[in-house]
Amino acid sequence: MEDYCVWVNGGSLLLIAPDVLADQRQAVLDSVLYAQLVANKFAGSRFSNYQTWYERYRNTLTERDWIFTKFHHESKSASDCSLLSAIQPLQLWLETRHTGASAIIDQGIAALIRDAQGLECFGGFTFEARDTGAVLVMEIGLVHPGPVIDLCSISITYAQAPEVAGIEQSLAGEMLCNEVVINGGAAVLDGKIFEASRADLRSLMARKQQEHNYLMALDSQPEGDNHE
Repeated sequence: MEDYCVWVNGGSLLLIAPDVLADQRQAVLDSVLYAQLVANKFAGSRFSNYQTWYERYRNTLTERDWIFTKFHHESKSASDCSLLSAIQPLQLWLETRHTGASAIIDQGIAALIRDAQGLECFGGFTFEARDTGAVLVMEIGLVHPGPVIDLCSISITYAQAPEVAGIEQSLAGEMLCNEVVINGGAAVLDGKIFEASRADLRSLMARKQQEHNYLMALDSQPEGDNHE
């Protein structure tokens, strides 16, 4: 399996194929982060009303010249599903989009858990502990040349907080939850139209990154791995 680049981008963990060109990668990173920030501003917290937040997020991507070709939505109560981890439903849907996606996602999650700074950054956007439980809202995305993105996100409301109140426990542990909501989508960028706003969007996202640490590239290989 070719090594994918792993990026924390707000509440999205993006796994970018090695043959994605640099300008396409930047367009994805800027677009996905911009859409999250717009949704935060106009729809409020992703933890309080996830579906409203998600719809604004997806609509903003459309406004930013992303053409959606596939949609997916599921909502289940805890009694209707049994999950081993928070990423399991994301892996299942993304595997329908790309054979081998599960292995790529495992690699990305492993890179995230190895990186304490990246884990803290990602957890700040995806996990909210509460007095009577917790909420996890996270997205995993696969990025391929075009650029084409396949995104899948999940919202879990815990009946009680995990023993370790943090993102790592949520990714790896068994879950007690009230509701599971899953949204997926596939989109391709209309590069010709996007080009007119590329520079302005890049400038805006650079300023946002200076104000807050939204974006981090992670080392996708375990320490000591040797690829010759």
